Amino acid sequence: MLPISTVHKNPHRLKRTLLPQESPPDYDLRQVSAPVALFWSEADTLVPAEDVALLRKEIPNVVFDFRIADTRFSHQEFAIGITAKEALYDTLVDTLIRFSPQ
Repeated sequence: MLPISTVHKNPHRLKRTLLPQESPPDYDLRQVSAPVALFWSEADTLVPAEDVALLRKEIPNVVFDFRIADTRFSHQEFAIGITAKEALYDTLVDTLIRFSPQ
């Protein structure tokens, strides 16, 4: 492993060390056995709706698919949005409770 000072100065070296190939490996998402809930937004430019649709087709056990109604809810909003509680978190917590083992 590289010394942290070296990695800090050259993050590309860390990437090559941890992931020696240019793109990540393919995963057989049909093998996912846990229930999956999707939370997404049309305004998320890092994870476009088309990618969510492809993911939905690959995973066999999507139990909840939630599109955030706010058309301005971007990728950053998921973590630090001032409307995230109402737009996302309340539904997310309810979903976790609903699908958690009793």
